[in-house]
Amino acid sequence: MSNNGQAQWADPNPAGNLLVACILLGTGGLFAGFVPAGCLPLLLVNSIIIGLTLLMIAVISFKRGDIMGGTLNAVFGTIFGVGSSLAGLVQFVLPIFLGVVTKGPATVPVAQIPGHVNGMVLLPGAVAMLVMAVVAVRLSWLLASWFGVFSIALGSASIWLLLGSPGVSDPLRPIENGLINTSGWLFIMCGVSMFYIGVANLIDTLAGKVVLPLGSPIIKPAPGPDAS
Repeated sequence: MSNNGQAQWADPNPAGNLLVACILLGTGGLFAGFVPAGCLPLLLVNSIIIGLTLLMIAVISFKRGDIMGGTLNAVFGTIFGVGSSLAGLVQFVLPIFLGVVTKGPATVPVAQIPGHVNGMVLLPGAVAMLVMAVVAVRLSWLLASWFGVFSIALGSASIWLLLGSPGVSDPLRPIENGLINTSGWLFIMCGVSMFYIGVANLIDTLAGKVVLPLGSPIIKPAPGPDAS
């Protein structure tokens, strides 16, 4: 309990870190070509649920005064988790209601919805992650590296979407495009790193001390005016 008698929120960031790791590993597996392209709708549903949870975590983080955690969870949950995933589902669901036509042995929708605009939505998110990387150099080299690599991964995915998602020819086959396959590997790297960050934050919080370190700052903050 806090001094004013109200319940004090616990740190939600370990849960957010682990959820982000799950969505990154799933997305990375799809983009890198480990699973068929037709698995995308399942990934989108999971991303929406995770995104909604991240938005709740962001509110708690902001309430606790955690700007870094709140911003990460809010941006990730809104743009990557909910927004882009809902837009992706619309691409699959809406054409069903518009009807289908037969083209040879295949049945295809009458109208298809291009996904180019999703690239425009994700691109500012990549820039925001790059800014977070600059901020994180005073916190931890691991966090700074994570934000930097994720910025590249998200930027590459944005360019791929702007190009019209090339390499998706058959839903039963993996995505075959060098740009998005490389982005997928970067997503996997970020997912593994974020899983470690989440486990480290959870164990350190429960232990009340640093058990699994996140690395020292790249640039140490300047000492205050009162420092001797």
